[in-house]
Amino acid sequence: MRHLGQIDHKDSLQRFTAFLEAEDIRYKAEESGESFAIWILEEDDLERALKAFEHFQKFPDDPMFTDLEKSIANLRITKKTAPLIVKPPSQRGQRQNRTTRIRPSRNVTAASFKGITFMLLLICIFSFLRDSVEQFSQETQRVTTSTQRMMLYDYPEALRIRDRLKVAYEKSLSQDSDLAEQEIADLAKALPQKKVWPGLYPLFLEAAKEGKANSKFWEYDAPLFEKISEGQIWRLFTPIFLHGNLLHLLFNMLWLLVLAGQIEERLGKNRYLLFIFLTATLSNTAQYLISGYSFVGFSGVICAMAGFIWMRQQRAAWEGYSMQPGTLMLLSLAIGVFVLITTISFVMELLAYSGLAIGIANTAHVVGGLSGAALGRLNFFSWKRGS
Repeated sequence: MRHLGQIDHKDSLQRFTAFLEAEDIRYKAEESGESFAIWILEEDDLERALKAFEHFQKFPDDPMFTDLEKSIANLRITKKTAPLIVKPPSQRGQRQNRTTRIRPSRNVTAASFKGITFMLLLICIFSFLRDSVEQFSQETQRVTTSTQRMMLYDYPEALRIRDRLKVAYEKSLSQDSDLAEQEIADLAKALPQKKVWPGLYPLFLEAAKEGKANSKFWEYDAPLFEKISEGQIWRLFTPIFLHGNLLHLLFNMLWLLVLAGQIEERLGKNRYLLFIFLTATLSNTAQYLISGYSFVGFSGVICAMAGFIWMRQQRAAWEGYSMQPGTLMLLSLAIGVFVLITTISFVMELLAYSGLAIGIANTAHVVGGLSGAALGRLNFFSWKRGS
């Protein structure tokens, strides 16, 4: 909802709002002393309404306004309606005013599951259960499980060789096979020739320790985006469905319950899926570049949802997104603490002390929040009737 301007007289208000109604521009007129504040509800209508308002201020008797005033006035008499005027709080009494019509037509609560959101929840739970079962089965022979090999952001060739090497070693212990020993020899010979992208953070840390902070440390001789470059584009977003442990899963799914349903309700399925894909891709890719392939979790998208809701509350409060300031503050505080711990760990490692192994995807959190807020500024992701 955007403020358009002030109109001093009720007659002028009747005339201009007649034009807005004829143009199907949704508005709200708020009484403020002797004048009226005009608010435009749909962001897509703002530019058109602003041009008309500027023209009305210069030429209030233009036929484009006066002629419409007569026809709309007759229509109002027929329908027994009047311009949408909201009185100050002291004058409202206990009766509900007509501003309720600007809210979404369906009753939307923040903590609710819709179709796509429920599907995301099920995928996360299923992926976690499958991965957990594999970790306690024969899959423990490998460095990674089949679920991780399929859904991690990347599955580098060096990691694939390590998996095969571990399986061959276990086989040689149980079967005493010459064939397995030959396979081990071949894999061990090939392994040093394959490098894994470790991420910019460890590369920068190593350069800083060696006093080479000005060197081009990012020019590391390791392939990037190995599986994605082979066409496995699902890896751009599938890491969000994996979780490190049960507490990690429960924490993220709780936030999904609090934030996601209202976004899906207002965006509709297609734009909601696009929002998930874009924010997951941006946060995952940023995290991969900083720390390498080994990261999991929905929290980057959760931060994107929080950033998106906050931005929509600033730009279009009429859409009715529900998130208390304390909720955003709690998330921001948690991210801030994680970043602080990472900074302390970096300094400790720089001073040759042992770092703190926290395993938190700070980059995904920050980039997720920023990307969600950025998408929240776009009219494309505004709530529209019928979406």
